[in-house]
Amino acid sequence: MHISSGFDAGNIKVISLDDPQDIRLEIITDNQSEFYQWFYFRLSRVRATSCRLKIINAGGAAYPDGFQDYRVLYSYDRRTWRRHPTVFADGVLSWDFTPAHDIVYFSYFTPYSTERHHDLLTQAVSSPLVRHCSLGKTLDGADIDLLVVENKTRKADDKLLNCWLIARQHPGETMAEWWMEGLLEKLLDENDPTARELLQRCCFHIVPNMNPDG
Repeated sequence: MHISSGFDAGNIKVISLDDPQDIRLEIITDNQSEFYQWFYFRLSRVRATSCRLKIINAGGAAYPDGFQDYRVLYSYDRRTWRRHPTVFADGVLSWDFTPAHDIVYFSYFTPYSTERHHDLLTQAVSSPLVRHCSLGKTLDGADIDLLVVENKTRKADDKLLNCWLIARQHPGETMAEWWMEGLLEKLLDENDPTARELLQRCCFHIVPNMNPDG
C-alpha cells in the first residue's frame, strides 16, 4: 500500500499507512499560508482491498462546511472522474473504498492540469478573434495568461463593453477553469448566434488561471 502526491497539483500528507482500514491523512496548507482545502493524491497497491481513508484535519480547512454531504472525486485513468460518498464528523472527513485496480486517484475537485491549461491557450489563439497577453509572472516564474476575445471586424466607432472574467484566484478552484474552457468554446464558435451577438457588444478579457502556482 502506497500514497503519493508528487505530480501536477498533488497535495496530501500521510500520517499513518499501517492499516488499510485506518489510513490517516492531512491536507497541506497553501504556500506561505495557513489556509488549506485542496487535496489530490494517488493510492496504489490496494486492488480489491477494503480501505477507509480519513483526512483528519478537514475540520480546520478554509471552508469546512464544504465537506458536509460532500462526495469525493475518484478516477482510475485521470480522464473520467466519478463521485463517492463521504462522512464528515468531528472534524474528520472519511470514506470507505475498495479499489477495482492497482491505482486510484482521489481529488477535492476534478483537476485541471497545467498541460491542459497550455493546450487551452494554444487552441484559443488559433482563432482570429483571440490575442494573447501576459499580466506578468508569478512568484514561481509562471506566466499569468490573458486572452482578449473581440470582433476585429466591427466598426471603429462602435462602443464596446469591456468584460473581465478571471478564474482560479484561489488554489483549489479548478472547476473554474473547466468553466473557462466551455466559455471559450462557445465564444469562438462561428455558428453560435449568442456568441456572435455578444462579440458585437463586448470585448472579453479572460484570465483562465489567475494563480498558476497553485
